[in-house]
Amino acid sequence: MITKNNPVMTRGNQKSSIEPYAVKAREPWVRMPLDGTEPPFPYRASTPLEDASSRYPQMNRLSRMIGVQFGCSSDNVIITAGADEALDRICRLFLSDQTEVVITSPTFEMIKHYAVLSNAQIKEIEWFDNDFPSENIARNVTENTSLIILVSPNNPTGRTIPIEAIEQLAIRYPSITMVIDLAYVEFASYDPTIRLLAFRNIIVVRSFSKAWGLPGLRIGYALGERRTIDAMKAAGGPYSVAQPSIEFIVNNYEAMRPLMREYSHRIANERAELERLLRKLEIRYLPSESNFILLLPQKPLVFDNALRSFGIATRAFEKLQQARRLTLPGNGEAFRKLAYALREAVLAMKNNIIPIH
Repeated sequence: MITKNNPVMTRGNQKSSIEPYAVKAREPWVRMPLDGTEPPFPYRASTPLEDASSRYPQMNRLSRMIGVQFGCSSDNVIITAGADEALDRICRLFLSDQTEVVITSPTFEMIKHYAVLSNAQIKEIEWFDNDFPSENIARNVTENTSLIILVSPNNPTGRTIPIEAIEQLAIRYPSITMVIDLAYVEFASYDPTIRLLAFRNIIVVRSFSKAWGLPGLRIGYALGERRTIDAMKAAGGPYSVAQPSIEFIVNNYEAMRPLMREYSHRIANERAELERLLRKLEIRYLPSESNFILLLPQKPLVFDNALRSFGIATRAFEKLQQARRLTLPGNGEAFRKLAYALREAVLAMKNNIIPIH
């Protein structure tokens, strides 16, 4: 197991440091790469995608680009197969049947899944339509707590955690690793990443799946202290992300950043417009800083059927007061159709009649 911030693998009474598997980057003068086990030269005509697939993944360039963006070294970055793999590695690294993890509830469902696989005791602190429960989290921290995992904006509620609350917990518990999942942060009004990286006991997890719109590439990353990042690298295989995915990000990173920012801005405007409409229609919702809003319709099944009649699907959370998570379309025409469908859904709930169109 990995104990708190000490990345050491323990087996019985024997302890041995586990180093991450690393391949030395080839010097630029190398023209005949005979140092690997893959075919050193193409033996058939190939497309650019096949060419990228003919060698093992190299993360260095992407790690450097991310490091530059957040003012840190590439040594403080690990590239993972989506943010999910980063969370999985962290749980396997820090948790065992002798440790505890503190999370909020509801939250991203895979966090609890990974904690269960690590046999840790899970302490869930309710955070739904109330203020962020800093003191309740603190009351549940014990000497066995190895991780505190928080998501901001949270999924499925879209609520954000005040940066001061995170900092206070990090200062209060310097020996406990805090994981801050910022998968949806590009949609929020404030990005705390650089400020959080000042804390040695904080790991920031981010993703290219949400605002960047690239979930099929399966690329996420984590940022943190080098010793912790090295331990995360040792907690899994060295080649979990495919080279074509890495090359796509590297080759399009600078071109896509302004497009991503423009999309996030469009989502923020849509979100504000949708919240105004929801208030007018008297549909209860949770204020969000993500690309989705959690709705609490009075008659959820009628609401579902009404939207379904317009071809619109939402994500149901039956245990959360029959909540429905609605993702913003990010498209003017689609948004207008959604607004019309919501108005019709309100009439359906009042009259118990599903609209026909």
